Amino acid sequence: AKGMALVWNEALRYEERVSSSAPAFDFFLWLNDDTILRPDALLRLLRSSAQNRDAVVAGSLIDESAGSKTCGVVAGGLFTGNFVLIPRSVYEKVGLICGRFHHAWADSDYARHCQKEGVEIVELEGVGTTREHDLRPSLKGVSIGGRIRLLFDPKGWCVHDLWLYRKRNWGLCVAIASSLHLIFHVLKGER
Repeated sequence: AKGMALVWNEALRYEERVSSSAPAFDFFLWLNDDTILRPDALLRLLRSSAQNRDAVVAGSLIDESAGSKTCGVVAGGLFTGNFVLIPRSVYEKVGLICGRFHHAWADSDYARHCQKEGVEIVELEGVGTTREHDLRPSLKGVSIGGRIRLLFDPKGWCVHDLWLYRKRNWGLCVAIASSLHLIFHVLKGER
């Protein structure tokens, strides 16, 4: 998530240097390094965007290890950020992805902000694959010290990112309750 925010800011700085009158970019593309695209994926993404102007288009992927859909549009109309096209019009309404997240939740946070601004979110199915897209490690057999480390690990349970997501979208009370709930269950080894 921090990397996405960094690259997006760099693209905007580049645009400022090279373009004095018109924007240099019509779209911003999110693409995770573990995503393997079909040869026609980008063309299909652009076509879907042309049919759904001013909408975010999120590509769904197949998890090779499980053989099932992963990523794309998920519960509550949120999307995962593995392969997503953000039109300039959406950026102008919603802004950048939040660079304060370490790893997880930034894409869901951006999707929630899109929803608040009335931006449509469209899923494009079958654009590629990814491998083992489990977001959180198992706690089975992990020592209490290991569980504590996983609470703060960006690719572990990262209580910081959950806190930030809940606080930005539902306020301080929900952030406190959610974080304490997560801490309790991770320390007990129940996640």
